[in-house]
Amino acid sequence: MEVWPQLDVVAQEGIDFAQALFTDTVQTFAEYADDETLRLVPGHAYFLDPRPDLDEAGRAGRVAHRLEFELLPLLRDYLDERMCGSAADAIAGLADRVESRPGACVKRGRTQRGRERATRGLMEVPSGRPLIEAVDHGPSVRVEAADVGATGDRWVEPF
Repeated sequence: MEVWPQLDVVAQEGIDFAQALFTDTVQTFAEYADDETLRLVPGHAYFLDPRPDLDEAGRAGRVAHRLEFELLPLLRDYLDERMCGSAADAIAGLADRVESRPGACVKRGRTQRGRERATRGLMEVPSGRPLIEAVDHGPSVRVEAADVGATGDRWVEPF
C-alpha cells in the first residue's frame, strides 16, 4: 500500500517554511522524476514536528532540526547512490534550496575548536608533503593540496 504525502497535514502544523519546502519537494519530484524516482518522494512526516507533545514555541526549531538532519541527508543519499536518474540535477537543486532556506536549518555559531584553529593559522593550506607524487616513464608528476582545492589532509570537493 502506497501512502502519498499530504499537504493538509503539513499545513495543520502552521510552520510556513515547512509548508513551502514541502510544496517545493513534491513539485520537484512530480515535475522531474520518472516513475521509479517518484517512489522516493519524501513523506510529509519529514516536515512535521517530531515532538508535538512539547510546547509550540519550539516547534519551528524542531522542524528545522528535522529538515536539516533527516530530510537533507536523505536527499543527499539519493544523489550519492545515484537513485534519482534524470531528476538528479533537479533534486540536487532541491537539496540546496532546503539547505539555504531561511529558518529551515538550525543556525550555529563558530565552535570553540574552529576559533582555535583560526587563531593558530590552521585554516591555510599546509606546505607539507604532496598529496600525490608519481613517475610514469618521464618527469615526475606532483599534485599539491592547493592544485586540487584541498585544505590540510581533507578534500574540499571529491573528484
